[in-house]
Amino acid sequence: MTLSLNELIILISIVFLASIVTAITGFGGGIVAMPIFLQFFPLKFINPLYNIVYFINNLILFRPSKIKLNWKLLTGLLIGNIIGALLGAYILKQFNNPIIIKVLGVFIITWEIKTLIEILTKKELDKLKLTTKNYTNVIAGGISGIMSAVLGIGGPPLVIYLKNTIKDKELMRSTLIGFFTFNGLIQITAFGINGLLTIDMFKYALITVPFLFLGTWLGSLISNKLPQKYYQIVVSILLIVSGILLLIK
Repeated sequence: MTLSLNELIILISIVFLASIVTAITGFGGGIVAMPIFLQFFPLKFINPLYNIVYFINNLILFRPSKIKLNWKLLTGLLIGNIIGALLGAYILKQFNNPIIIKVLGVFIITWEIKTLIEILTKKELDKLKLTTKNYTNVIAGGISGIMSAVLGIGGPPLVIYLKNTIKDKELMRSTLIGFFTFNGLIQITAFGINGLLTIDMFKYALITVPFLFLGTWLGSLISNKLPQKYYQIVVSILLIVSGILLLIK
């Protein structure tokens, strides 16, 4: 697919905005980008293309983040993610519009609205009773893998889990960046195996790289100055948006 000048400007603009969001929170680029992209581009073209862009975006962020990574936690999440992706592909093939997706959307919206109220009223956050054990890491990664395969949005369940197990903003952000860097490599490999990648996709992805660097730099500046409270607010708002997207998918 060859893009016109207007389409290329649209692509670059959305990628720039999404890279700022990803740099601030460690996730959310797809939540911002995909609903807008689909107004202008076909899914089979833009989904593989944006996965390439998102992988490059996370790769840019990954190097300064790696010193903060908990590799034991990340390994469990990725093992679960691979298993979940296989299961999600089976669900996608066998069932139409699984009701569990809608239930998850309602849970995410309800939980994050409650979290926002607690943050804004300065109450102590009502955390879920979760701990980062090996098996819970695998389960969280698995749910994310299922969601990625079924809907293309795997971030919300993972972020809910990490918000309730990791207190430090930078550690959570770094873990998300590390996870989605490796996850992106898995996704691109899967697209390649299924013959969904083209030379044009890589060409347009490379064109966006300078704007990825600019957006990542700007987002990182904002993230460094963003207090823990406001980071939690931004994450909760993104999760509410993702919950709404799950309901209308």
